[in-house]
Amino acid sequence: MYKTLPQLADEIKSALGSFNEDMAKAVEGNKSAAQRSRKQSLNLEKLFKEWRKVSVNL
Repeated sequence: MYKTLPQLADEIKSALGSFNEDMAKAVEGNKSAAQRSRKQSLNLEKLFKEWRKVSVNL
């Protein structure tokens, strides 16, 4: 669990950046990038759930 909202926000920003890069490559037909983007989408799902939990306690 993340202790602060800023730490979680930084983690989400980083994950989104990686996802966007791989998503763009996947659209062009790169199968490895498509696989990485699928994995990153699962990680983002977990981060967004954590965001909902932490942001409620503001």
